[in-house]
Parts: sequence; C-alpha cells; structure tokens
Amino acid sequence: MFFRRRKKNPASPCAAPVNHRRLYRAPVPSDDLRARVGREEKDDVQATVFDLSLEGVGIEVPFHLDPQFEPGEVVQIHLRHAKESWVVQTAARVEQDQPDGGANVRYGLTFLNMGNLYAQLEDTLGKYFNRRRHARVHLPDNEEVIVRLRQGGHRPRGSMVDLSSSGMCVALSVVAAASLRSAEPLQLVFELPQRKTTFEGRARVVDRRRLGATEFLSFEFDLAAEGSLVERHGELAAYVTMRADRMAAYSRNLQGSRH
Repeated sequence: MFFRRRKKNPASPCAAPVNHRRLYRAPVPSDDLRARVGREEKDDVQATVFDLSLEGVGIEVPFHLDPQFEPGEVVQIHLRHAKESWVVQTAARVEQDQPDGGANVRYGLTFLNMGNLYAQLEDTLGKYFNRRRHARVHLPDNEEVIVRLRQGGHRPRGSMVDLSSSGMCVALSVVAAASLRSAEPLQLVFELPQRKTTFEGRARVVDRRRLGATEFLSFEFDLAAEGSLVERHGELAAYVTMRADRMAAYSRNLQGSRH
C-alpha cells in the first residue's frame, strides 16, 4: 500500500489512501519490467516496477530524477518487458507517493482506461493479466461487486474484476479458489452497481491465474442454462456497452486535453 509523502513536514502522519478499491497486487522481479513515466513523453523518466495489479502499478524513481508528481495528477506510463517483445502505454492517475527510505521515491498509479490497456496486450502478458476474447469493462471507480459462487457444498465469495456479455473475471483468495473445481459447472450470483437486478446463472471456469495470495478465475456464462442471467442477458449486455462507451469517451477526452 502507498502512503502520501508530506513535503513540508516529513514527520507528520501518513494520509489515508485516495483510492478505496481493493487492488490485488503481486511483487514483480525488478529485472522483468521496465517503465518510463511522465506528464508528457518528452519529459518522462525511467522507473523501476516493484508491484503490479490489474488496476495499477507501483514504481520507484531515483530522488535526483523525481518528477514531483502530485496525488490526483494524470501521467503517461510505458511498460516494457526486458526479455520479451511487448510494450504497452496507458494513462494513469497518481494515487500515493512516499520516499522508500533509500535513494528512491515510490509512486502508486491507477490505470485509467483498462479497455485501451487490454487492447494493447499480447498473449505473452497472460502471466500478469487475464484476457478474454470478448470486450470487457471495468466497474466505475470506488464500486465493488461481490460475486457469490456455489459449487457443491462450497460457497466462496469474490470481487468482480471485469465483465463482458459472455463472462467475467473474479478475484478470490487462494484458499477460497482452491475449493472450486474447473471441470464442474457452478452457480454465480451478482448485482450490477446502482441496480437492484440480481443476476444468477450457471458458468464454468475457463482460466485461472495466481498473483501472490490472490487467484483470478475467468468464468464463461452458460447462456443455454436457466436463470435470471439468461433471462436478463439483454440488460447485462446493455450495461457492458454503456460502460465501454464511457471508457472510450473518457479516453478520447483525455487524449484531446493533451494536445
């Protein structure tokens, strides 16, 4: 977790995190990823990635190169794999900053347009991100959807990471995920943000990815089965389209503001 650096009074208490959504992070070997970050491409600086999640990234910048980012500021970040041939670029919001006790300053960044980021990903990024064939959307900021799962006598709960018209990704603890068998169908129940409609239906696990103490399970909906998920699928698809349109509009406005 990142804490804000008090520039005028280093001894004062740390501020509370700006972003209240839970970020599922995992340590990243320092020789795996390289990053460059800046307000504009011409003034970016090299940074070291020390952790990564589906929603954001933690970076370290040497003190003598510190760009003095402020919490809430929007920056551009380039991520490059040192051993594999892929590069992604995305806008990110500065959430926290803090000296690391050594010669670096740490920043916590939240990705702003996950749709744009996923569009850039190649299959080699599967170890860090979960991908599906269909377009997916993320939830609005500060929203969390709890997904209730049922398979046999097991009743784990997880947090929705992303959603498409054909499936979703759910984050669970490794212990909770271990109770679910990929070979068997299961039932899932969830509600969309600011809507009272409950969706319930059958699904199957099509992919599992572990990052630290969290496991990300990708589910494919069984649209041939009975349940409100199938009966109200049009409402679900309309929500996905609405979120995708808003994410695309945000990306266009952000790019326009930088020219």
